[in-house]
Formats: sequence, structure tokens, C-alpha cells
Amino acid sequence: MLSSIQRNLPLLQISEAAMLNDRLEETIHFLLRKAELNILAFEQNRRTKMGFMNRRLPFYVMSYHKEGTAKLRIGGDQLIEVPPKTVLFIPPFVLHDHFKDTGERTEFMYWHFTFMIDRVFDVLQFFQIPYQFPLRNFKLFEETFAGYLAELERPKTGFPLGPILEKAKSYELLYYLLQEALACDEMSALTSQAHRFLDILVHIFQKPEQPLSLRELAVDYHMNATYISNRFKALYGIGPIQLQREVRIQKARSLLAASDLPVAEIGRLVGCEELQHFSRLFKSIVGMSPSDYRRASRNSIKSELL
Repeated sequence: MLSSIQRNLPLLQISEAAMLNDRLEETIHFLLRKAELNILAFEQNRRTKMGFMNRRLPFYVMSYHKEGTAKLRIGGDQLIEVPPKTVLFIPPFVLHDHFKDTGERTEFMYWHFTFMIDRVFDVLQFFQIPYQFPLRNFKLFEETFAGYLAELERPKTGFPLGPILEKAKSYELLYYLLQEALACDEMSALTSQAHRFLDILVHIFQKPEQPLSLRELAVDYHMNATYISNRFKALYGIGPIQLQREVRIQKARSLLAASDLPVAEIGRLVGCEELQHFSRLFKSIVGMSPSDYRRASRNSIKSELL
């Protein structure tokens, strides 16, 4: 006969998997709430000729083909046919060609954008988004995109509330894109060890001002310090210590631009107790001292208001 432990083992495994999935969902929700969408370029266009070749761009490229056809080549060899009502989704720094080899007219809408936390961490890397996927609810997407463009082109009269609606429309478009993409391709499964690295990631964003060392992480997570650093960088493109430094400096940039707090106090708020260390770290990442950055950011705001 099976022991009670053996009989309950499958149930325990299922419960553990469910707990890990719940933690993953909570983590993704946290990261999505922290991320900021930044639209760099957008347009609705009609072309009979198109040849964007050997592109490797530092942002996401989304192209929705409303009418006509085109082709996408990834990495110089993977060729993808692009029919109407299809989205192309190209991650940053992926070598690609986007072109036409027929004379028919193609109408498409495109976005160049980033979706990052504190301008240092790309949240969309958690999703296994295919380079191409069909847009099933294309009418809703087209209406929303048209509304977004109309809001941008609306004459600016009265009290300037337009940016609120622009931002809402842009997030609505991103939601529709991700919803359609995830219906085609599931997120990759994460092992329990990957969940540990997610815990480290969330901790850095929640409390970047707290001290962090590889030695302490090794003790807390029962792993080798070098392995933690290398594996974290392999997963997220940046080491945990460097990520914390950059998150600290991004928060310092916001405080310098929006407050009159002394530079030393801002340094302490982001976890740098010594002014000299804070100034040196800030300049190494931003390229100027904290005082010079504050002055430049305020001059920029004044020029935009004139």
C-alpha cells in the first residue's frame, strides 16, 4: 500500500506549483504597475515601396499592417510573410529587415516605444511575444489607434488636460497588443530558482536605498555569490548591484528635478550616505554632477513653458 505521504505527493506538488504561479502573477503585476510607457515615434502610413534594411534599434518596434502585405526578415535569414491584420513586434537590438517586394499599396500603423521601470529595466522581456501575430479584434485596435492619433492632433485650447487622455489611450493600445500576443504564445515557465531571482529583482525596485551585497544575497538565497551575479545578469541583462545603483540614480534624478532638497539629503534618501560617493556615482551614470543636473533639468522645464 502507498503511504499517506506518497498518496499526497502529487497534491503537494500541485499546491507548490500553484503557489509559485501565484507569486509569479503578483510579481508581474508589481512590475507592470511600476513600468512607464514612453512613445518615441508613431504614424499611420500608406506605401507602395518600403525597404527598412539592417535595422537594430534600441527600442521596441510595433507595426500593424491594416491592408496589403510585406515581409520581415529576422537576423538575416528567418523570413516571415506579413498578411493584412497582422502585428509585427520587434524587441530592442534585434537585427531585422522590413520590406515590400510587390507594388501593391500597404497601409500600416507603427509605434516606436519603451516600457521600462525607472528607465533602466525592460518589463516586456518577461513575455514571450512572437515577432508576428494576427490581430483578432482588429476593429477595436484600429479605433483606439485612430483615437490616439486624433487626440495628439487636437488643437490645444483651454486647460491642457489632453496629455492625460493621450497617456490613457497609449496604455490601452499596449494592453490590446499584449492581450492578443499572449493568446498566441504563452509566457515561458519559470523554475523555482528563477522565482528567487525575481524576488531579488522586486526587492531592488521596492527598496533600492537599502544596502545590498552579493555576499548577503548568497546567504539569504543559499547560492554562490558569483553564480547569483552571473545568473541575474543572464536573465535580466544587468547585474543586481549595477541595477540597484542605476535605480538609485534614477530616483535621485527625479528628486533633483522636482524638489529643493539639498544634494546630500537626496543622496541619503537613495542610500548613499557620503556626498562624495553619491556625486561620483551620479556623474558616472548621468555624465554630470547632481548640481549641474538639477540646473539643466530646471532650465529645460523653463524653456518648455515659454
